Amino acid sequence: TSPWFRRAALFGIAMPFLANAAGWIFTEQGRQPFVVVPNPTGVDGVWMFTAQGVSGLTPGEILTSLITLTTVYGALAVLEYFLVRRYARAGIAGVLPKQDNETEHDALAFAY
Repeated sequence: TSPWFRRAALFGIAMPFLANAAGWIFTEQGRQPFVVVPNPTGVDGVWMFTAQGVSGLTPGEILTSLITLTTVYGALAVLEYFLVRRYARAGIAGVLPKQDNETEHDALAFAY
């Protein structure tokens, strides 16, 4: 019933996504100045500097890719927000399937 717990729970929805992004960023920073290179022979000691791993993409292709991915992830974030809001407002009875002979009161009693 406390407001701070409700806010913390709502903020907790975003935590897996933030943790995923932070983990990826920290992994990439820790990898510098090397990149992961496939080593089919299994011999250790094969190194590839990041300067050797630079792609030949043009700035326009990189910008298009960045804008496209940001748009897709933004649309997914908006969709997730509306779905979470809808199901949170519907409550427990709103997400449980109703039986043919079941009333609203029976669904709530079953949920608890």
